[in-house]
Amino acid sequence: MAETRFLSRSGLVWRLISFGLLFALTVLGTAVLHDPWWPIGPQKQYATGANLNGMIRSAYAVATLDDGRQVRVPFGVNGIGIGRAEIEGQLQRFIDDPSLLQALAVAHARKMPDEPDYVQVTLMQKHTPLINGVEQAPQDVTLAEWTVIDPENLG
Repeated sequence: MAETRFLSRSGLVWRLISFGLLFALTVLGTAVLHDPWWPIGPQKQYATGANLNGMIRSAYAVATLDDGRQVRVPFGVNGIGIGRAEIEGQLQRFIDDPSLLQALAVAHARKMPDEPDYVQVTLMQKHTPLINGVEQAPQDVTLAEWTVIDPENLG
């Protein structure tokens, strides 16, 4: 049977101070409601209900390959390494400056060097209207397009 060991006084003090600091920061983050403080503050997107007669918007990207096929850009760790949330959080920047889509082609070339290169990247957004909480027919909207510069030398 294992011997029971108790925390030393310094171990207990260290844990109490750490807990108190984390608790205080969480209360402060909640009071300020500032999402960039996450996980110290709340993520407001989960704190409110959806508008039952609103619009669901979801961004995605489509790439034209050098062999002419069109594919959906695979976001995330198992894809190009860039998360969809990273794109959605900066949608207006991509709309204002479509050349930023070049980064998706570069990430694809580096993470998937054996696959065909992207020659064009189109940033899209699916708009799904809700009526009384029921999804209606979605519509795909083009937000930005970019012809990749020098697709042969991205990696």
